[in-house]
Amino acid sequence: MAGDISPRISSTKTRGVLHVQRARFLYVDQFFPRAAVYVLCGKEALGPPPDPLRIANLSGALGNLENAMKSSLNTTYFITKDMKVDLHAQNLNGVLPILYTCIARADKSITNVSFGSLNSGGVFEEAAPGRKGGSTPGVRIRYTDNQSGSAQTLYYFTTDISDGGIKATPGFLKFCQRLGTGASFLKSPSYLLFESGFATIRNFILDHSNMIVQDDSGIPLAYFDPNKWNLRFFGVYLGPIDMFKQHYQPRLQRTLPTNQSAAARLRIRLPMELQGSESERRHAQVILSSRAKSRDPVANPIANFAGSFDSAALRSG
Repeated sequence: MAGDISPRISSTKTRGVLHVQRARFLYVDQFFPRAAVYVLCGKEALGPPPDPLRIANLSGALGNLENAMKSSLNTTYFITKDMKVDLHAQNLNGVLPILYTCIARADKSITNVSFGSLNSGGVFEEAAPGRKGGSTPGVRIRYTDNQSGSAQTLYYFTTDISDGGIKATPGFLKFCQRLGTGASFLKSPSYLLFESGFATIRNFILDHSNMIVQDDSGIPLAYFDPNKWNLRFFGVYLGPIDMFKQHYQPRLQRTLPTNQSAAARLRIRLPMELQGSESERRHAQVILSSRAKSRDPVANPIANFAGSFDSAALRSG
C-alpha cells in the first residue's frame, strides 16, 4: 500500500494500551506516546527492586543487564529461552531493571513504584515486594514524561495468558476489563494467538479494543470480522520463519508485496536501538485494525500513533 498515513493519525489520547508480549515498553511508548495507562504482561518474574548502590560489581551487573536486553535490541523481539536465563543470571535480575532502563531511555522520570498483585476480581492490591498476595503479581510504575509533563502509569503483571492460565487466575483480564476499551499492541507474540489454546485472550482483545496494531504474528486476519473492522496494511510480507511456517497467511500474501522491488519498504522512524537488523527493516509490516464505525478508520482510535515521528515517519511507498 502506498502513501503517507501520518496525516491521518490523530493526537487523541487513549485511555489504555494492552501489550501482551513481555517488557516491550519502548515500542508501546513510541507508537502510543500519549496513553494514560499501559498494561504489559509476560511469564517472566518481576525480580526484586533494583538497588545499584548495594551491588559491588555494578559495571558487571549492568553488562549482564545489557546481555538480557540484547536479543530485543538486535532483533526487535525477545528470545524467550535466552531471556529466562539472562534475567536470572545477574544481580539486576527480573523484568523490573529492564522496565526501569526503558523508562529512563524514553526520557521519563519515575515518581512512584508500587508492588502488589491482582485478586480474583481484578483489583490491584499493594503489598511489600516479595510478599505473597493475590495470584497475579505485578507492579505499578507512575512516571512523568519529561518533554510534555504528562503523568502516565505502567503496569506489568507476571501471568499466563493461555486459556488454562486465565481460567486458573482470572484477575488479569478482569483488571484489563475495568480499564474499558483501549488500544492493543502485538509485537512478535510468537504466533500464540493462532493457537486454539489462546482463544480467550484473542477474543478479549477483539472485544475490548478500538485499535489493534500488530505484525503478522499477532491475531490471524481470519478472526477480523469485515463488518466490524477496517484493516490497513503496510510493508512487505515474506511469511513466517520455518519454525512458524504453518501460520502462513495467504490473504497477507495477496494483499502485500512479497519482495522489495514491488514496493518501498515500510518506514517507521524509531530510535536506532529499536530498528533491528537491516533484514528486518526491509521485510517489516504493520497491520492497523480499527473499529468500522469510526469515521476515519485510522485516525479516531489510534491515539497519536505517529507520536514523535516527523511527517514522513510512517509510510509505505
